[in-house]
Formats: sequence, C-alpha cells, structure tokens
Amino acid sequence: MTQHRHKRYVRNYLINPYLQMRFSFFFMLGFLASIGTVQAYMFFRMSRFMEDFTQHYPIQGPFHLELYDIFNSFILATVITVGLASIGLFIIAIGYSHKFAGPAYVLKTSIEKMINGDYEIRPGLREGDELIEVANALKKLADQYKDRNPKE
Repeated sequence: MTQHRHKRYVRNYLINPYLQMRFSFFFMLGFLASIGTVQAYMFFRMSRFMEDFTQHYPIQGPFHLELYDIFNSFILATVITVGLASIGLFIIAIGYSHKFAGPAYVLKTSIEKMINGDYEIRPGLREGDELIEVANALKKLADQYKDRNPKE
C-alpha cells in the first residue's frame, strides 16, 4: 500500500492569513527590537571608542583608515545578518503559526456544523497541533448532544 504525501504549498500554510501574518509581524517586531537594541548599544560603544581614539591620536594615518573600514564592515555585517535572520525567522513564525491556525479553522468549521444541526463532527487534528484538548472536548460535547437529541 503506497502512502500518499501531500505537496507542501505556501497556501496550505496560510489557513488564516490575517491571524498568521499578525502573529508573524509581532514575532518579528519583538525579534527586531531585541536585536536592534543590542546592535544600537554596540554601535554606540564602537563610535565612542572611535571618538576617543581620534582625540588621543589626532594624526590621521593608516590605522585610522583601518579602524573606519572595520567600523563600516561591522555596520554592513549587522545589516546583512539581521536581514537574513529576519527572513529565516519569518518562515519559522509562519510554520509555527500554522500549528494553531489550522486547528482553529477545524474547530470553527466543526462548531458551524453543530450550529447547522450536524453533530457527526470529527475534528481530526494532527499529532503536535495545538488545541487538541479543545477539539476532544468539542467532540464529546457533540456526542452528548447527539445522544440527548436523537434525530427522528
């Protein structure tokens, strides 16, 4: 028996785009704020060092040029690192948000079925998804309601 594997498309991971993008945005905002704070502190310390160095050694020489090259390389490396880390973290945030956006969608459709009178719900969630306990409780509720009110 062959096992069917679903193809992975981006649209499969964006079940609730508004929720997932909002989660990813705030996740990225927290990341960038923390990295930005650390980088701003390092930039401030390095610029203070360069000011102190030029005050004590006012003669411009090759060492000054090397120091400025190091400072500019530091800025470029910081921008590239933060950019690449942001892209990677955004992908991770979308993948993680899928673990609760998918179950939320399944629970919403199950509740809508119950509202329309269909109590034969099977909110099947994958292992590792969030909200499994809520899905099980909803299934128990549907079973209890179905037992109380059998269809004629």
